[in-house]
Amino acid sequence: MTPLTLFAISTAIVITLGSIKENKSDKICLLADDDGKIGKVIVKNETTEKLIDKEKYLIEIKDNKIADPIKIDEKEFEKRFGNLLKAEAQRPKTFILYFETGSDKLTEESSNMIKEIINEIKNRENPELEIIGHTDSVGEKEANYMLGLKRAESVKNILTSQGVETGMEIELSSLGEDNPLIQTPDETPEPKNRRVEVIVK
Repeated sequence: MTPLTLFAISTAIVITLGSIKENKSDKICLLADDDGKIGKVIVKNETTEKLIDKEKYLIEIKDNKIADPIKIDEKEFEKRFGNLLKAEAQRPKTFILYFETGSDKLTEESSNMIKEIINEIKNRENPELEIIGHTDSVGEKEANYMLGLKRAESVKNILTSQGVETGMEIELSSLGEDNPLIQTPDETPEPKNRRVEVIVK
């Protein structure tokens, strides 16, 4: 049986046991999100409803019966969920960086994210990077393709200049104006489309 771990979000998660009744036994544990926020999880069946709204409280479900939430200490948490969290940490993580109009210069807010990306890379074994450049629809399509590539190269250079190993696998590409986050008419400036996706694998 594989335990189910739920990461807290700002709104409630409701789990109705009818949707997971094939599992004879399961465990649900609430964690804070990356910002330290703790949401809540409601687990219910036809006769019982249990709430978790505190970090590292655990509900066990067996044969469709819901136990009362219990607090687990760090040692018990690591024993139950350590391997699962390690696997979760190795999933690809995407960062989006934004640029000044018509240039490969990061916005100030995005510049402040570089350290977070570097930490994510350094916390992984044998990391790989995919860096994808994008533009808004202002300008010629071919020029925007080249601008997207220039933005991707700029991010690579920033990362390597701040300690990311140059020998790691880094894939650069550009989609130019062809994959906007925000759909706009042609020749429309849109800050959210002037971006680079950094995917840490």
